[in-house]
Amino acid sequence: MNIIVSFPRSGQHLIENILSYCCKEHNVEFTYCEFYSCCRSLPCDKGNKFSKNHDFDLDLNVEENAKYIALYRNDLILQLESYYRYSSKLEFKEYEYVELLKFISDKKEYYNGFVEKWINNKDENILKIEYYNLLENPEKISKEIFKHFFPDVELNNKVFENLNELEMEVKNTPGTGIFLHKIGLVNKLDDEIYQKLKKDLGI
Repeated sequence: MNIIVSFPRSGQHLIENILSYCCKEHNVEFTYCEFYSCCRSLPCDKGNKFSKNHDFDLDLNVEENAKYIALYRNDLILQLESYYRYSSKLEFKEYEYVELLKFISDKKEYYNGFVEKWINNKDENILKIEYYNLLENPEKISKEIFKHFFPDVELNNKVFENLNELEMEVKNTPGTGIFLHKIGLVNKLDDEIYQKLKKDLGI
């Protein structure tokens, strides 16, 4: 059982795209369960090899015979600001600061609990992947992810070198995509708002 556990908006679909591409290039089967829109069962009732999970209630068991990667952003504000835009269906539109502040205040406990459970966990079957580290080092981190799930498969280094030229699918927008090397340019938080949030949140 292979499970991609992610805090919302920390690269779940990006990892899905990378794994799908790397598995195809290494002749390894890759099937993916969306969980919430699929079977809501672990392992997947439909037999998919990988499964998505956000562990919203922090009650997902860490099984010894399973392999996990845990995805997160190491900045609470950037993580929750992005989550707020997505959950409010705002994306690149303007939003009210007061509503953003309330959302972050309400979700802060979930973020801290997720980090404590998954990122501070010392279990060897959990590989921790930080979102911005992945964007800065896609070849290195993608190799680590692939070897974590497929330790016996000989790596084709060319596959990982080509990742920056891989056009990633944009979810819910068929026929469109974005190149990996451009993803880091998307969704930048204004520094003035960032500093105000830090002050108001007491961080």
